[in-house]
Parts: sequence; structure tokens; C-alpha cells
Amino acid sequence: IMLDGYEEPLKLVCAITVEGDEMLVDYAGTSPAVKRGINCVEHYTWAYSTYPIKCVLDPTGPRNEGCFRPIRVVAPPGSILNATFPAPCSGRHLVGHVLSANIFTALSEAVPDLVIADSGSAPGFRTIYSGQDETGERFHFILFANGGMGARPNSDGLACTQYPSNTAAASIEVMETLTPMTVWRKQLYQDSGGAGEWRGGDGQEIVIEMGRTPVHLSVMAERVLHPAQGLFEGRSGAPVTLNLVNRETDLPRKGRTILEPGDVLRLRYAGGGGYGDPKRRARELVSADLRDGLISEDVARDVYGL
Repeated sequence: IMLDGYEEPLKLVCAITVEGDEMLVDYAGTSPAVKRGINCVEHYTWAYSTYPIKCVLDPTGPRNEGCFRPIRVVAPPGSILNATFPAPCSGRHLVGHVLSANIFTALSEAVPDLVIADSGSAPGFRTIYSGQDETGERFHFILFANGGMGARPNSDGLACTQYPSNTAAASIEVMETLTPMTVWRKQLYQDSGGAGEWRGGDGQEIVIEMGRTPVHLSVMAERVLHPAQGLFEGRSGAPVTLNLVNRETDLPRKGRTILEPGDVLRLRYAGGGGYGDPKRRARELVSADLRDGLISEDVARDVYGL
């Protein structure tokens, strides 16, 4: 799996081997740790590796120490998945949440009917807003909106659903009450779910106007350059994008900037990858997607052959 990273892309390599009653998850070949705060420590890597394995192979069994004992996870010391002091780790979810995609891709060779395609909501695209309103009152708000999950072997991916974390957004009314900002649009992002026999989950588009005071914007984004991948000829989902509608300026994918009063910010959350050849998608499902506005006429014609 490739990630945007900071100065250069990152590579996450995963091999799974079953020997006797033990499963070995080996991340040899993964990129080394970086100077920015997106590194993972060994325990975090273990947690986000064993969880998707449990989801696939034993979803209903008890969750205790014994059920995880057969799984051994190793990552090279000094790598981005086994960082050592003093490597910064505050934004570790930007890497760690993507391990489920590595796990599912590796397991797809053995159990293709049990895994899902890559999720656009892994990792979560987070924007953080802070400043003062016109009265001098300080505000701080994290927008926990989500992209789409990957398609499943027998159904479409879930739209606007976080995976493997379980965060969800507060209501827009809460955001507008606690901040001087106005949300003008929050809707499904057309054509964002990766095409496939089963379509990836849709991302969403959110348009936010700043109030009459400057706003400090912090961005933690992935999937801008490397969107969620499909499985078994399924297409990739749409990438994350962020831009200002009212003026031309470069916004950071990871970092801080200041938005001016009246700026209008447009956020597009990544879609999940598709599962299977799009040409095998049932015609009635393509027609329903087109009718509901989830796909455009161009995609219905050129990708699905409707």
C-alpha cells in the first residue's frame, strides 16, 4: 500500500504466513520512520493488525487474550511501523489505520470471499478549526466526518463510514453553534465510490464558510495522491481534495494555515475501493445508482456500460 506521506510517499509492505497454529504478519520492507508525527509504535501496529484479522477470521468469537495469542506481528525496528524514541507519533492514525488494507489485500489470496476492498475512510480525514469569534470568545472544533468503506464480496461499501476506527461527526447544528462558521453543503460525493461488481462506499462533500474573524485550520489528510484501491478488478475510489472556492491558494495536506473572514472551504472525502469487474455489476443496480445521483451518466456509460 502506498501513502502520500510528507516530503515523499510511504510504502507499507505486508506478508502473512500461516505455520502450524501460528499466523505471522511481517512488515519487512516498509518505509523507515520519518521526522514528522505520523510514526507508529510497535503496540499500535500490533493492535491495528490483529483487529482486522479478527474481523475476517473470527468475527463472532470472544475477544480475549487467548484469541489473539496465535497472531504474531513483526515490523523492522526504526521503520514507520516500529518507531523508536524520539520519533514523533501524535498523528499515527494516518499510517496505522491503513494497515487493515494491507491485511485484507494479503488475505484476499486465501479468503477472497471474506475481505473488503480498501476504505477511503482509512485513515480519517480530519480538519481542526480554532480562533475567536466577534465577541472575543475562543472556539475549537474537530470535524470528524468520514469517507466511504471498501466494497464487500456481496454488497456495496458503506457510505461515509469510518473504518477501522469508529468515530462519527457531531451534528452540523452543533458545529454552527460552537463556532462562527456556516455549513452550506454536506452531501454524498458523486462518483466517489470505486466502480466494481460491488461499488465502493461514497465519500462526501462539505462546504464551510468562515465567519467574520480569521480561523486557524489544521489539516490531517491522506488519500490525496494515493486513493483507496479496489480488489479483483474493482476500481479505486475518489481521492481526498480540499480547496477554497472563493480564491486561489494552496492548502496543506498536513499542517496549519489561516483562513480569512468569508473564505469558503470545500472538503471532499475519499470513496472506498470497488470489488470485482464493473462490467459484471447488475444492470438494475447501475440504473438505481444513476437514478439516485450516486454516479454520473458518464460513469454509467463509460465504466459500467449501461
